[in-house]
Amino acid sequence: MDRKRKTLRIVFGFLLICTLIAAVFLVAGLAFMKSATYVVADIPSPDDKWDAMLRVRNGGAMTDYSTQVSIVPGASHLARGIAILRAGNVFIADGDHGAVAVDENGLMHVRIAWASGTELVIAYPPKARVFKQQKHFQSLTISYE
Repeated sequence: MDRKRKTLRIVFGFLLICTLIAAVFLVAGLAFMKSATYVVADIPSPDDKWDAMLRVRNGGAMTDYSTQVSIVPGASHLARGIAILRAGNVFIADGDHGAVAVDENGLMHVRIAWASGTELVIAYPPKARVFKQQKHFQSLTISYE
């Protein structure tokens, strides 16, 4: 009986340590992603159904800062938190290694305006290097200048 208890304690201890290590890596990874993303503006649609989030993400030492736009449901704190952890869902661009001027936070000049409750207009510098440029998001239409 004593040997069985010892074995169970060892197995339980091992599982507990593995769980704690996995939790530390998960929390550290999420904290890094959140700290590497700076929300610049949150522009609600005229009907308050959607928010366009303009933000800057620091991808690390080997990449430029990227300027991103995500559209999230209005007044949804959960969607906003998830969007911060993920890449922009409608627009991602960077300054193309100095071809476009950026501010001290790495943000290039991007203008976001709602033309209506269903149409978003995103204006960005012509020399920006664009990685993502969605024309539609759910029931919304997105145009670029």
